[in-house]
Amino acid sequence: GAAQPSEGNSATTVQTDNGSTIDVLVAYTPAARQYVGSAAAVAMEVELAVGLTNQAYANSGINQRLQLVGLVEVAYTETTNMNTDLDRLTNKRDGYMDAIHTKRDEVGADLVALLLQVDSDIAGVGWLLKPMDASFEAYAFSVADICCIANDLVFAHELGHNMGAAHDWYVDDAAGAFDYSHGYVGPACSFKTIMAYGSECPWFNPIPYFSNPDLLVEGAAIGVRPGTNLGCRIGNLNNPPCDADNRLTLNNSALTVANFRQHVNPPAPTATPTVTPVPPMATATSTATPTARATTTTQPAATVTATALLPTPTGEPRDTATATPTAVVNPTTTPDPAS
Repeated sequence: GAAQPSEGNSATTVQTDNGSTIDVLVAYTPAARQYVGSAAAVAMEVELAVGLTNQAYANSGINQRLQLVGLVEVAYTETTNMNTDLDRLTNKRDGYMDAIHTKRDEVGADLVALLLQVDSDIAGVGWLLKPMDASFEAYAFSVADICCIANDLVFAHELGHNMGAAHDWYVDDAAGAFDYSHGYVGPACSFKTIMAYGSECPWFNPIPYFSNPDLLVEGAAIGVRPGTNLGCRIGNLNNPPCDADNRLTLNNSALTVANFRQHVNPPAPTATPTVTPVPPMATATSTATPTARATTTTQPAATVTATALLPTPTGEPRDTATATPTAVVNPTTTPDPAS
């Protein structure tokens, strides 16, 4: 479908990125616009989502920040399956939203997010960066329900997948970009970080942080230091503490992700988000950044239909007690890698 940019400027200069900024292009459907009321309301919701994500990065000790470089409406009608929508967004030449890829190149967007309005237990789905490789640029896409992108932090969650961050061990024991790339659920279900589901809990308390063993919430670390344990398994309520440091994941993938496209100056104009800072919930116990060696992992056969480099789309359930989260959402079609 044809993409209709809200506004934009022509590119003037191109530079090599240093990893401090991740440029994001956001597209939305007519149904998403109708859900929030207007194009202006979409812009406000997106700016809030970007601002809250950047606040979560600051909370968590993550170095990079998101920059919104474009906001466009696409002539596309949602399906009842977000995986299909993600495939269509990702594919350059299938006749669905193909102009988004041209717009992405024009504004130099490292990541592309599509906002829909759907009736589903799944609030978002995005390709997971694994292994860490520049070729993932062809899969740097995510889809989310506009209802949940800001206050539910689904925008932050799905872009986290694109940067290599996986779910908590209870729902997904496969590595993300690194062995330690997992979200974290606190002792006695006291909290869950942004990339965690909290599926083993009768209740959960989401906090606006990515897992980080150097931060405490109410006296408990919100992650597990890399090198502790990799033996946790899906569905095991008796898992020991296993490596969980998505702060380190995002910091270590930032340079790769920021160079999926070179930053363009000036970017498409966007209003500066005004976000009320989240009250400090965590205190640093160490300023040292733990080091960990990246490991290349092969894709589990059950989630790969083509090549070993095909990333795994992972879904984010809505934060409701009745939602049934799906740990790994298998693609219904194989995306066509960009040439």
